Amino acid sequence: MTNRFPAVLCFVFLSAFAAERAQAAASTTFVASYGADANGTYNCGRATPCRTLAGALAVTSAGGEVIVLDSEEYGPAQIMQSVSITAPDGVYAGVKVVNGQGIGIGYTSGPVTLTGLTFEGPGLSGSRRGAEGLTVANSKGPVVVQRCNFSGFFPSPTGTPGGGNAIYVSGSTSTTGRVQMQVIDTVIHDGYVGIWVEGSVTASISHVKLLNMSVAGLRVWDAGWGEADVSVSDSEWSAPSLAGGNAFELAAYSASTQLYIDHTVMTGGGRGVYAVSSGALVYVTVTNSLLSKIGVGLITEGPAAEITFSGSTFNANANAASNVNGGTLITTGNNLFIGNGSNVAGSLTRVATQ
Repeated sequence: MTNRFPAVLCFVFLSAFAAERAQAAASTTFVASYGADANGTYNCGRATPCRTLAGALAVTSAGGEVIVLDSEEYGPAQIMQSVSITAPDGVYAGVKVVNGQGIGIGYTSGPVTLTGLTFEGPGLSGSRRGAEGLTVANSKGPVVVQRCNFSGFFPSPTGTPGGGNAIYVSGSTSTTGRVQMQVIDTVIHDGYVGIWVEGSVTASISHVKLLNMSVAGLRVWDAGWGEADVSVSDSEWSAPSLAGGNAFELAAYSASTQLYIDHTVMTGGGRGVYAVSSGALVYVTVTNSLLSKIGVGLITEGPAAEITFSGSTFNANANAASNVNGGTLITTGNNLFIGNGSNVAGSLTRVATQ
């Protein structure tokens, strides 16, 4: 008995240590095709990776990082802490979504960065539609999406609201203040709406391709939750026909909404930039951009909707620019109009550069 007692104490101590370790969080965790979520006991280390992003996130400390080791599909996940998820170049890190969200980011207390992920929606496969790739709701920390790919997100065929957005970002000043969002070096294609920004959000979109979206590449609404401010630079919109979706569309109800577009190419689709106001100011600035083969390149609708454009080229559009119901178009006069069905429908205000 006297010889066994220390061994029993040792066993109890080791068991307690293992339990404590299972509850601890690691600053760096890993996922792999050969991993297992049971490895959360070992904090999903490099030698003992988890199988899913959700499994690794459960044991990743705030401010930590999840690293993808090899190519595989790693499942949906919810993010409620500051964290980075990184897939190196050449590694396919899939997030396949049947319904609901691929990745949802909630009330995080710090920055979240997603790098190199591939979000795949169910496409037009009947009842499986209605999914969203990435949703960001009232996140306290800035969210950065870089080098990612989104495709196949469409709304439910039953007409139920929600779903169909590759990226959906919303913010409310009554909860967390403004949401900060960046989308960089990312491709969004073959879906319904590429990026939907709603409410109190400041978003920066750079080097992003929005291809073959049936409704809109970028949709910006205030939704009565606060002013949305979005900038787009060095990006591309492409749609197959004049009857396709809108490259960029804005609407404001009770708070001003603003969009700045620079060095961006828009080809095809029903409208290039569509700004519509129901009372609050909708303001768009387009500079140094190309609008080609579009139904209407620029269109304002409503007395508080305004588009200012300069240094841009309008080529082979059915109508280059138009205003409806009191909308305002302002130009500095240094734009190029060539080969359009009509250049300007409605009034055009000219201002001199300083």
